[in-house]
Amino acid sequence: MTSFDTLLARAALVFGYSEEELLGKRGRSARLTMARQALMWAAREHSYGTVEIGRYMSGRDHTTIMYGSERAAERAERDLAYARLLLQVAGLSEVEEAPPRRMPAVQVPGYPLALAA
Repeated sequence: MTSFDTLLARAALVFGYSEEELLGKRGRSARLTMARQALMWAAREHSYGTVEIGRYMSGRDHTTIMYGSERAAERAERDLAYARLLLQVAGLSEVEEAPPRRMPAVQVPGYPLALAA
């Protein structure tokens, strides 16, 4: 079983948050929530119990962990990119470097070099 600290470090790397942000109770942005739910799902995949995960995650209730991991699984069914992130957090695929923040330049026929929209 992978240690929870390893899963936490992977989630922080993959989603670009600090470990403190992932474990904290503050912050409910959709992106941060998705990262926390990915961590919950990955821990469940590594056979951690919901009560145990809740203790690691600042004393969250076990029902919050159940709900979060279920939401992560449901989102992964609809969103292939998110599914890949889940696998990276769980250590079931290689962690990929974050994509560049700027889009690469592309050539639009009949126009000079333009940036992709």
